[in-house]
Amino acid sequence: MKLQMSDASTMISESIIESVDMSQFYGTTSHSTEFVCSLIFNDKHYQGKILGYKQTHAYRQIILSCSQFIAAEFMGNNTLTELTILKDDNTIYTATQLSAATIDIDITHLQNLNCNIKLTIH
Repeated sequence: MKLQMSDASTMISESIIESVDMSQFYGTTSHSTEFVCSLIFNDKHYQGKILGYKQTHAYRQIILSCSQFIAAEFMGNNTLTELTILKDDNTIYTATQLSAATIDIDITHLQNLNCNIKLTIH
């Protein structure tokens, strides 16, 4: 025997679901926050999505998903003149005057269209 819901029962169920205020559980944000890292190499501007972030008293570590063009900039010993972390287009951190002595670079998945770059700023 197969049970069926009437249209009236379905409408009542839907109206109950619509009236529940879920903001107490999830907040009032209706979209995910976008974290982006802006990188400037000698007047060339690039952006990558931030996959991970770690900060200690000794360093700041940022893991990016970005194009191979950015990897090529790092591998070509080009100077990273500015690094900016943005949260929904608002700047939350900026580093300038970066050099080989202040930043470590680890690039993985280099053969993929989007590779991962781990930057450790000391």
